[in-house]
Amino acid sequence: MKIKKVAVFYGGNSSEREVSINTSAQIVNALQILGYETTEIDTKTVTSRKETWLQIISKLQDVDFVFLALHGGEGENGIIQGLLSTLGIPFSGSSVLGSAAAMDKDLTKKICVNIGVPTASWKVFLSSEVGKINVGELVDFGFPFVVKPNDEGSTVGLSIVKNENEILEALQNAAKCSKKILVEKYISGRELTAGILGETALPIVEIKPKGGFYDYKSKYTSGMSEYEVPAKISETVTKKIQEASVKIAKALDCEVYSRVDFRLDKNDNFFCLEVNTLPGMTSTSLVPKAAKAIGISFPELIGKILELSLEKKM
Repeated sequence: MKIKKVAVFYGGNSSEREVSINTSAQIVNALQILGYETTEIDTKTVTSRKETWLQIISKLQDVDFVFLALHGGEGENGIIQGLLSTLGIPFSGSSVLGSAAAMDKDLTKKICVNIGVPTASWKVFLSSEVGKINVGELVDFGFPFVVKPNDEGSTVGLSIVKNENEILEALQNAAKCSKKILVEKYISGRELTAGILGETALPIVEIKPKGGFYDYKSKYTSGMSEYEVPAKISETVTKKIQEASVKIAKALDCEVYSRVDFRLDKNDNFFCLEVNTLPGMTSTSLVPKAAKAIGISFPELIGKILELSLEKKM
């Protein structure tokens, strides 16, 4: 299939809107370097209910391909992927199933357990029942522990709870972002991530936030975190994490490209935290850093994603 014009969907009104805008700008630049004609569509009009997805799609009559630069919400949970699939419009990234499954952290962790990929112990609660949660049940995790929305990214709504006095506020913050709250055992150790391109794991990246916690500010503010690519871990652990990354991505039906986040404890035990089907593509983003480490430039990475996305649709 010959691709000439590409529409880049970005923005929306999810908590990751600003990241999506930055991602879009860099994807558009790369596509233009590769010789594609581009048009940018901010999906905020859809997510604010001023337009429908079908009205947005009606603007794509001369578009050959949709590159998704969306993060979170309806852009990443399978809704737009399902509509584009139904209308036969090729798009970047994972299928409806992969997008929806990976967005659900509880489901992702259940699948990890099922296929033998280690993950931190956890419990899930309904946000509507915050006031009924037994605090003693959470204390059993031991301090600190993690509280986060079940289907948000970029650490939005996430808290590391250090004592009993912080529990209620952490639960309330997470409840604002999702219908479900995930409470997870905190794994002390190193922050690692493995990007996947096609069915191949890229070099592992170690994230070293200067503030001690890889929060939204550390992720998207230049200079707030240091990155080591490839991570300085043994070849054995590297191989195990890369194999686990590909395994969980396949189990979730993730396609084309994705990113799997891990924690590594002092005994070199690794734990899968979550999977991202539309990982960031900004100047501080992790998949581009990993690709660059093996000689793949950013425009080449975008071109490869487009090519692989077309292959899966054929």
